[in-house]
Amino acid sequence: MKEETDDFKRALATLLNGHSNECILDAILERIPENDLCRAMLRVFERQNTIMSPTFSGDEIMCALGLGSTLVYGVSSANINVQPSEDFHLDRLIISSDVAKYFLVTDIKVGKDSQFDSPGCIPGLSFTEGVFAIKLKGSLAKRRQFITVSVTNQAPNGCNFQGVLIGHIDRNRTSGKAAALEEVA
Repeated sequence: MKEETDDFKRALATLLNGHSNECILDAILERIPENDLCRAMLRVFERQNTIMSPTFSGDEIMCALGLGSTLVYGVSSANINVQPSEDFHLDRLIISSDVAKYFLVTDIKVGKDSQFDSPGCIPGLSFTEGVFAIKLKGSLAKRRQFITVSVTNQAPNGCNFQGVLIGHIDRNRTSGKAAALEEVA
């Protein structure tokens, strides 16, 4: 398992576009245990080298927020909340393809703002590690603001929902200097 964890760290560092930060990687691994999502993401990295091709400026860092593993009972819904420790622009949700077939994503919210253009459920398979077409609105989640992923398990039995939110932080906005300037203004 140690070897898989190290492989996952290297693959995630690639996802973070060379801006790897041991602290970020360790935090992600704490939230996402060694499971099917990690292995599925590794398969994608091996196949394509990266999960997406970010085109961020030098002041932006790509990050991942783990959603952990949440048991959702059969034919029921759940809200999974996460709070970023920095201002976070949400770009993507990735769901393990092993469990995505059982779930509908009913909404993704930053605070009270939906990231969907219109109401309705989207099949979980639309958010798997191999799908690149789905990009969310990209609303800014302020530090400690809730990001809520609402899902419905369509299977008759309980299933663990596993996912990760991909987004970016702006180094200028999250620095102490920028925060102090915002408070003065």
